[in-house]
Amino acid sequence: MQPSVWYTVQLQMVENQIGNISLLFRDYQYLKAQTNTNGTTNWRCHKKTKGCLGRVTTRGHNQLKIGLRPHNHPPSVAMRKGKQQTTLSPTSKANQRRRCRTLLHPDDQMDPHKWYTAEFQIVENDNKRGAWSLLFRDYKYIKADQNKLKGTRSWRCTKKHKSCLARVTTRGHSELKINAHLHNHPPFVATQQGESAHPVPELRTIKCEPVEIDDTVILLPHEPMTPMKWYTVELQMAENTRGNINLLFRGYVYCRDNDNISTTNWRCVRKNSCRARVTTRGHRELKIGLREHSHPPQQEVPSVPEEEAEMVPDSLTPVRESAVIKCDPVEFDDVIQLD
Repeated sequence: MQPSVWYTVQLQMVENQIGNISLLFRDYQYLKAQTNTNGTTNWRCHKKTKGCLGRVTTRGHNQLKIGLRPHNHPPSVAMRKGKQQTTLSPTSKANQRRRCRTLLHPDDQMDPHKWYTAEFQIVENDNKRGAWSLLFRDYKYIKADQNKLKGTRSWRCTKKHKSCLARVTTRGHSELKINAHLHNHPPFVATQQGESAHPVPELRTIKCEPVEIDDTVILLPHEPMTPMKWYTVELQMAENTRGNINLLFRGYVYCRDNDNISTTNWRCVRKNSCRARVTTRGHRELKIGLREHSHPPQQEVPSVPEEEAEMVPDSLTPVRESAVIKCDPVEFDDVIQLD
């Protein structure tokens, strides 16, 4: 045969010991390397690990061409002597793999890495992420990966985060095999009869009522403070020139850092050089952080009348009475009706 010339031949496909499809041609065995978009398939010699660069390309079910590199070994003796191989029909995709002959019953023990004909259930879009799930013998698995060449899917136990290494592999809709690892937890999926393999205790609803926290201490004007301890103080809020709210406490100015469910964190305005922080809860509770200020306190911000507030851009305008600014909803009437 001349290299890179198409010939019409009879292709013989077999399944090897691993379960992959192999090509037999003139007593040489080839493994599938790549499937191209133009309808051709590249095959490499199964002794590539020993330096053999022999390759062939097939097109359809009866066309083949050889590569430029010859084999560096003689033909396989096993193939010449007609070693038992499972010949598959290349025209039928359903026959391109050996069917399982072991029918699995509900109480049968399973051998690892052996294919069984079993009943299992695949659930699509089982969770919020849209993942697939597999239910088999009261255990639940999620899809791990898929091998399109072999037509198999690998599934891992949902308790992998708890060091469960159990996995199963499916082929089609009725073939399944397990790996060598067993589950390290009992089953938890309900059976088909609707009864749980392990009864789950009834859940009780506990009503929690809000509890008022009374762990604060009234702070005197010049009393030293203990870090991470709540004090009852009079909080003073002020609006800066940018329109944001600042906290004034003992001559220091703080800006809002982030809001939690019930507390608000404040950091010193000199954040580049000062790491001091405070936390407020409500309108009258405050605690200081573990880090102290790296600079002396600023002068008290004088109260500016409303008439002169617009003329002093660098000053802080105190907010009256309350630190919370309530904004009422505004209805926008900018819709133009077309005749």
